Amino acid sequence: MIGSIRHNESESLFNYTLTDGNFSSHNTYSKPRFLEELVNNLTLLFKGHLQKDIDTFKNICKNSWDDTSDTQCLLTIARTNSTNAGMDIHQLRENAHEKYLRDRKWF
Repeated sequence: MIGSIRHNESESLFNYTLTDGNFSSHNTYSKPRFLEELVNNLTLLFKGHLQKDIDTFKNICKNSWDDTSDTQCLLTIARTNSTNAGMDIHQLRENAHEKYLRDRKWF
C-alpha cells in the first residue's frame, strides 16, 4: 500500500539487524531515565535533595497496608517538588485501597 506507515522488513532498505535493538552507539551523549530505575534509586530520583528530605518523602509515601512505597506519590513529589501534591496523591490511593477492602466480598 503506497503511503502506508506499515512496513515489510523484506521490502525495506533499513537494516534491522545492524544494532540488535541497541542504539546506544547512535546516542552517546545521553541515556534515557526510566521510571523503574528512578523509583528503585531514590537518591537518583531526588537528585539534589538531602538524605533527610528523601527519608521524609519515603515516610509521606508509605502505604499503610504493607509499608511499601507508593510509587505514584514519590514520582509526584519528584516531578512537582511539592510534598503537598504527593500527600494528595497518596491520600487518594489510601482511600481507594480502603474502598477496595470495604467493597470486597469476603467468602
